[in-house]
Amino acid sequence: MKTILRSILISIGNSLPLANVFSRHRYRFYRLAGIDMAKRIFVNGPILIAAEHTENLIIGAGTFLNLGSHFGCPNANEKIRVGQRCALGPACRLETVNHGLVWELGIGRGTITKGIVLEDEVWLGAGVTVLPGVRIGEGSVIAAGAVVTKDVPAGVLAGGVPCKVIRELPSSAQSVS
Repeated sequence: MKTILRSILISIGNSLPLANVFSRHRYRFYRLAGIDMAKRIFVNGPILIAAEHTENLIIGAGTFLNLGSHFGCPNANEKIRVGQRCALGPACRLETVNHGLVWELGIGRGTITKGIVLEDEVWLGAGVTVLPGVRIGEGSVIAAGAVVTKDVPAGVLAGGVPCKVIRELPSSAQSVS
């Protein structure tokens, strides 16, 4: 029954029109569905998460989720944590599960699950994929279309497939001068 109610609440949040007035309040339905979302989250359109996995997602205050943000987080021990004031471009995917490379009779490939952390003020461009076990450091920007397979340090621009650091970003004190 709990999963059905969560599914309904996610569906209601996802079905609201794409208008700022709804995007400012859409998060309320996701919170009721069990997602640990701070207040003041701007959700610009539907997100994708299985109703039985909502408690495995934590999103900080002031974060912006764009259309089609996808959260694959089926293991309660390996959560997705999105910091404060982050921004996810359209169609970003955060996946905590991967499969092994070797197929074994009776077992298949098996699964490997590791959590994901986006520290505060991280920006993911459109279509970024973040794979299991990755931590993206505070203030880093990931270029559109990147596939992040390893940790990214704080304060850098990174991009590509696989994602690599391109350059350091200036601090806010440096950019003012």
